[in-house]
Amino acid sequence: GWIDRNPDQEKYLDGTVVKLTAYPNIRAFEFSHWSGDLSGNNNPEYITMDSDKSVIAHFTFVEFTLTIYVEGEGYVLKDPDQQTYHFNDFVDLTAVGDLGWTFSHWSGDLSGSNNPETIQMFGDKVVTAHFTYNEYKININTDGDGEVIKKPDYNTFPDGSFVELTANGNPGWKFSHWSGDLTGSNNPEDIQMDSDKTVSAHFVMADSPGKPIINGPTNIKINTEYTYNFKSTDPQDNIVWYYVDWGDGNVEDWF
Repeated sequence: GWIDRNPDQEKYLDGTVVKLTAYPNIRAFEFSHWSGDLSGNNNPEYITMDSDKSVIAHFTFVEFTLTIYVEGEGYVLKDPDQQTYHFNDFVDLTAVGDLGWTFSHWSGDLSGSNNPETIQMFGDKVVTAHFTYNEYKININTDGDGEVIKKPDYNTFPDGSFVELTANGNPGWKFSHWSGDLTGSNNPEDIQMDSDKTVSAHFVMADSPGKPIINGPTNIKINTEYTYNFKSTDPQDNIVWYYVDWGDGNVEDWF
């Protein structure tokens, strides 16, 4: 910086009062105080010429503050991490979201969505980092005749949460396997929601129960009671129902 003298002369008569004003030459500095034959930090200041004088004006770096706010759940790293910064210092800012949160954008004296981002300190700065909560959707398709039940049954799911999927085949159909973002044939099966998911449940026609084996006499006498045993196995372990037509107009309804 420099000192402006008023009046600006090489020499002064005894008793002359001179006005001294300190000016920083760039915005990076600010006037601090006087020393020598002048003290204090008044600016401008006056000195009376009753002898030869020597005056020093002290200038210091301007200190700027960087204030950071967070909207959502997360934090911001500063590099370098200081309380104040000098004129034209560069500061790297990195936004880090908490679990389940993603950085969205900057606002205030910084804009855009670059992360990390750099800000130049040519004044006091205020920056807000915005975070959004991660919620994902699961799209379920079926191949064949059946349905899939979600537990819990939400439209969106928080990041990192688990969803239980249960595939139920309609009558005559059985679950075969999963495809897409879920594989294998476990049923039910869990899927972790760390992104949007697409899952397909594949159903195939169920195998029919085996042909019944009938144990009992083939020649009988009228008005005599006989016992018949029916045996059949269903591949899906479902209950097998029987309907018996005796061939003489008499039937046994489903049992």
